[in-house]
Amino acid sequence: MKSHQSAFCPRCNAKIRDGRDWSLTRLAAMAVTMMLLMPFAWSEPLLSLHLLGVRIDANLLQGIWQMTRQGAPLTASMVLFCTVGAPVVLVAAIAYLWFGNILGMNLRPVLLMLERLKEWVMLDIYLVGIVVASIKVQDYAWLQPGSGLFAFIALVILSILTMIHLNVEQLWERFYPQRPATPLQH
Repeated sequence: MKSHQSAFCPRCNAKIRDGRDWSLTRLAAMAVTMMLLMPFAWSEPLLSLHLLGVRIDANLLQGIWQMTRQGAPLTASMVLFCTVGAPVVLVAAIAYLWFGNILGMNLRPVLLMLERLKEWVMLDIYLVGIVVASIKVQDYAWLQPGSGLFAFIALVILSILTMIHLNVEQLWERFYPQRPATPLQH
């Protein structure tokens, strides 16, 4: 198969192989880039609001802390997990696969976790929330994009590309290939 092709079962039309998969080295490069962007995306101002002569710089971690202080610790913890915890674990898992493959380590626990983890990386959802909040606030305050917003958008794009091209089934086949089943002899 070429990189832009997919393979389908001729009987049921289910996708068997996808040509969009990236090498582990490319995924590791994406993970390193994401790791470098994370501190800026989380701590630098995403937006600056100018309201009644007061400037308020809003970043992701301050937003989570504000949710906690305003009586929504469960919501804040979910936002923290989906925007900080899950992306960090994703990056660490890819790095573990890359280094673990080189060092001959057991990769099974990480491969088992990766498929479930992909569902919890929700940086794009947070970005949609920023856009919705910006639209609602623009009538009352003047908004200015912050330096962290550009890092956050880059982080969102890289995480989406990584999750699109991360094929856990292919990684299982690569690291732990299964022998074809032999027919039973009577």
